[in-house]
Amino acid sequence: MTVGGANPVQPPPQIIRISPRDVDAGSGDFTLTLDGFNFASGTVVHFGTSVLTPASITSTQLVLTVPTLLVGASGIVPVTVTTPNGGASNRVFFTVN
Repeated sequence: MTVGGANPVQPPPQIIRISPRDVDAGSGDFTLTLDGFNFASGTVVHFGTSVLTPASITSTQLVLTVPTLLVGASGIVPVTVTTPNGGASNRVFFTVN
């Protein structure tokens, strides 16, 4: 429902699965797919401290390219999603081996 021109309240996005779940450090650019729900046009992905724009967005899937420089060293990278209305997802973890 829209009241006084305000945007309708939408449920927050939810990440169910990421693929791949890990890559080797320094392995090059790769495609990351996030499956879930409540994704919307304009959604961005927070990969660690970097904000990435998906190349493909549906209500249940985001597909993006993660550049090499973000996987240069081994470690655990938190991944979240934010929709244009400010809804933030749960956090999942990506492993750089």
